[in-house]
Amino acid sequence: MGNLINNKEIKLVRQHMGEEAAGRWEGLEKKQENADVITIANTGLYSSGKSSLFNALLDQIDNMRFPVGAIPTTKSGDREKLSRFVEIIDTPGIDATYEDDNVAVSMLMESDIILITHNIKTGMLNQSEYTWIQNIVKNVGKSELAKRLVFICTWIDEVTDEADRKKVTNELKRQLNEILNVEIPFWEVSAKRYCVARKKESEKLIMASNIPQFRVWLLDKAEEYRNTASANRKQEVLDLCVVSRDILMKKKLDYDIEYEKIKKEIERQFVPKQRSWDMILENFKEMKKTVQNKLRSLKKEEYDRYGFFEQQIKSM
Repeated sequence: MGNLINNKEIKLVRQHMGEEAAGRWEGLEKKQENADVITIANTGLYSSGKSSLFNALLDQIDNMRFPVGAIPTTKSGDREKLSRFVEIIDTPGIDATYEDDNVAVSMLMESDIILITHNIKTGMLNQSEYTWIQNIVKNVGKSELAKRLVFICTWIDEVTDEADRKKVTNELKRQLNEILNVEIPFWEVSAKRYCVARKKESEKLIMASNIPQFRVWLLDKAEEYRNTASANRKQEVLDLCVVSRDILMKKKLDYDIEYEKIKKEIERQFVPKQRSWDMILENFKEMKKTVQNKLRSLKKEEYDRYGFFEQQIKSM
């Protein structure tokens, strides 16, 4: 497909359309560079279990590929290969900093499949998560949601009461439907349970974590997406072109409105003054005309007087 956008053009996008739009274009440009690779990114609050989920999917129990901790650790997007044609990206937490949010937007646009992770212990989506998912909808486009989004409830082992867990998941599905207006895959997993089970070599607990099932399903989904990746990516570019055009048209309209306001203010302040000066100029023109007429009259009188004396001299 070739290069979509160069650094100079990205700079112009950032200047005229903002950081988020620039991040989206940068993400799509990176996606074109890895045409044969399907990229899966996760997103969510920094305590949602994003990194733990990816470590479990990679079967990294002791030597964790993705750092985890009580404070935000992911900054620039750690990457690993889940399979030959599938790459996973751990994005910054959405509640870290404004700069991290911009990095996350770029990574989500670079990705083909987006995993939205949520810590089920926290209950329903909070305002930050709700707003962030709305932002994903805006960036991805409604037609792509069902193909590209997956919702993951993590830490299911921490909610032991089945009725409570069911109540929370039902509420989460209601919220998702409210935001997305389309059904997306919904998984419940426990990376912690998987790690404990692997160390104990308990096949029953391993399967109860849902990590193996989810890994198989995710790889199948990635392969399915890979079959139509070229067409999907072209559509993404077209969609972003439309969005960019709309942003610029709105900005032009805003500029036109501001221009008219400034123009009217200038007219309000200076048109009366201009009229006063125009009147003064007209008065000066009249005065000039009067003076010129007077000068012509005086010249004629002098000429006539000179002619009279000339005749007197000739007659002597």
